[in-house]
Parts: sequence; C-alpha cells; structure tokens
Amino acid sequence: MIEIVRNPDVPATTKLEQLQIRIGQQRFRREVLEFFDNKCAITGSSLLIRASHIKPWRVATNEERLNPANGLALSPVYDAAFDLGLISFRPDGQIMLSPRIEADSAALGITGDEKIDSLTDEHFAFLDWHRKNIFGASMANTMLQGTLRDKAAQRP
Repeated sequence: MIEIVRNPDVPATTKLEQLQIRIGQQRFRREVLEFFDNKCAITGSSLLIRASHIKPWRVATNEERLNPANGLALSPVYDAAFDLGLISFRPDGQIMLSPRIEADSAALGITGDEKIDSLTDEHFAFLDWHRKNIFGASMANTMLQGTLRDKAAQRP
C-alpha cells in the first residue's frame, strides 16, 4: 500500500479510493479464510489458499465485494477452475464439472467427488448466481463450440 501513497502521479482522491479498496480486499480475504479455518474448503490443505470471490469483483456490488459469504477458500487449481466456470457447486455443496474440464480433471487432481460441507444459505445464494452466470456460460460456450465443430465437419 505504501507504493500507492508515495506515487506522485496519482491524485490524492484516487490514492484514498485505492487504499480503501485494498483494505476492503484484505478484510474480505481474512474473513473468508477464517470461516474456512484457513484451509481449502475442498482439500483441507492449509497451503497456497486463496480467498476467491464467488460473484466476481467486476460484477459485484460494493456490499457483495466485501461480503465473506461471497467467498470460498480454495487451493490454486480449484480457484482457477472455479473462476473460469469449469467447476461449480450444487446446492448441497457437491462439485459440478463442465465438459471442458472432464478430459483433464484427473491430471488436475479433480475427481468429481468433491464436496463443500460448511456453506451457509448466503453462500448458496452466491453459488446459485455462479452456476447460472459463470458455470452456465461456460457450459453454453462448450455446447456452441461443439455445434460449430459438428457443422464444420459436415461441410464437403
């Protein structure tokens, strides 16, 4: 944060906004990790854990951005797969796999049997949004790519 304060090219009001964002992000991370006992919600590992937004920062309201129920503590592979919509979670916490990840899931250590048990109703609301808007978009993109491949294969 000190680099923000010391940057002479950034106006004071912008510095204040950037500092407030960083402080909020740190609080969000701390609260998400504390909720999951500083362990990945899936693997239970305490190494390399990320506090991942369920509803991404870019589309969330200010309140949603800082709400710890809009977060999951995930190891890097699960975090990246979740952000890309390659995985999501059902209302019972069971993992869902996109067809785009199935061929590589074993190599990534994703079995399809994973489940998150410690979720609240508020988490489920955010996960519903993720299933419809991130995971669902990934599924639709996969189906569209398959249709385009099929049509291309039918051409003489």
